[in-house]
Amino acid sequence: MKFASADCPRIALGWYVNDDEDIPSPNPIVDGQTLIEIPFAMAAKLALYTAMREQGITEADDLISRLEVPCVK
Repeated sequence: MKFASADCPRIALGWYVNDDEDIPSPNPIVDGQTLIEIPFAMAAKLALYTAMREQGITEADDLISRLEVPCVK
């Protein structure tokens, strides 16, 4: 299976989520380094993942109850 270099951030950050680990904070850019941009949708998902971990929310049901969303079955 071939991957484009643009897939690398998605794959690498996905490892953290799959392994249930914290997402590392970005480092400041140093001369000679290249900025890697994360797509907005991915950044939003990672921000939600990080916020849920910080608050101890482990399941979607926990998030739904905190948001006070009525459950439809």
